[in-house]
Amino acid sequence: MKGRSEIDYSPVRPLPFPSQLVSCHDADETNGEALMPTGTVKWFNATKGYGFIHPDGGGADVFVHISAVEKAGLSKLDDGQKLSFDLEAGRQGKTSAVNLKLA
Repeated sequence: MKGRSEIDYSPVRPLPFPSQLVSCHDADETNGEALMPTGTVKWFNATKGYGFIHPDGGGADVFVHISAVEKAGLSKLDDGQKLSFDLEAGRQGKTSAVNLKLA
């Protein structure tokens, strides 16, 4: 048939899941190791299941969910507590703290 285009039947690969870990580490100039960002718990409500961390380097407060707290082996966070963490971009583009470690 004239004007008929060919159909490409090559396999279609799915796009990666939108939740990707965002690297926000600074390199330690003395030994080249990556440093996790640190911050202070602004507030955390275990009943609501979330709170916020104020980054030591300044900038917007970072959302933290109870699931990240529990994965760190903790049951709650205390206001004023120092933490190190990674940032993760969620499905809706919102960033949250993960891989929490007490500083």
